[in-house]
Amino acid sequence: MSESRLIEQRSIDYVPIRERHGKLWHLWPVWFTGGAHLATIATGFVGMALGGNLVWMTIAVLLGCAFGTFFMAFHSTQGPQLGLRQMIQSRPQFGYLGALLVWCVALVTFVGHNAFNQVLAADTVVTGLSVALKAAGDAVLPGSGSPFLVASLLGLVTITTLQFYSASLTLLSVADSIRPLTPTVGQRLVALVALLAASCVIALASSPHFATQFGEFLAILLYLFTPWTAINLVDFYYVRRGHYSVREIFNRNGMYGRWNWRGLVAYFGGFTAMIPFFSTGIYRGPVAEALGGADIAMLVGLPVSTVIYLIASRSLDLEAEIRLVKTADQGLDPDA
Repeated sequence: MSESRLIEQRSIDYVPIRERHGKLWHLWPVWFTGGAHLATIATGFVGMALGGNLVWMTIAVLLGCAFGTFFMAFHSTQGPQLGLRQMIQSRPQFGYLGALLVWCVALVTFVGHNAFNQVLAADTVVTGLSVALKAAGDAVLPGSGSPFLVASLLGLVTITTLQFYSASLTLLSVADSIRPLTPTVGQRLVALVALLAASCVIALASSPHFATQFGEFLAILLYLFTPWTAINLVDFYYVRRGHYSVREIFNRNGMYGRWNWRGLVAYFGGFTAMIPFFSTGIYRGPVAEALGGADIAMLVGLPVSTVIYLIASRSLDLEAEIRLVKTADQGLDPDA
């Protein structure tokens, strides 16, 4: 088998139409398999472990998944349409260098997730996992706790692989912003090894309270990602309506600029508006206190970032930009 079949040749660069394949439903088995693992089981059992009712906890999990999937589904269509990876497509909203803000947050998220997955997998193999999961599984169906955990360990391997893949592309995007790259298979392998080393170091150095600390860490990262989600989606589906120049996205001095004030102002505006609603062990905002600790920060950050970005985008000359896009990308893909 040739190298091109063993390792995907494309990295953060443009994927021509002739190389795109697959169908929409193919996403389901990939993400379902990747989602059926120990970390999500641990999250789902938290409510029951605290004394919650199985029926109501199931409803809460389903509604939460539906809410999150709604936004991720819209994100997932952008790559196949543009032929670009998700992170690199943030440059039109934030600028060539401004997008580093989002990428660094994403990179920390991927490395932290994989470190947590390694700790969780090791705990399962060595100790059969703590009693916060096995007992909960046995409570649902007596005797099912241990087999359930072993089966879900395989899913953990799947999602860790996907996250290392995404992390490597994000790391290469960061490196490309600092110094333009000509993507190669070697760079991909170096990025993967570096990320594996980083996650292993964190996992080995983790404390017994790592799971609790990681939960707080994820909550903060969720706050950081919320404004980006709003800005990225409203720009793609409403402001620019999918009209982007692939060549200009990779142009350091191109039409999208190095720093795009519209995206950055909307991002920090939305994040600032969320602060009173934060509810973590590290900090709890005044509004969250008044709500008894309920965390609705995301429900605030999404609309605030959206409104600010829409107002800021009113000064965009979209007709002129579309003409530039057509000119810049002329001959980009002969199959288009």
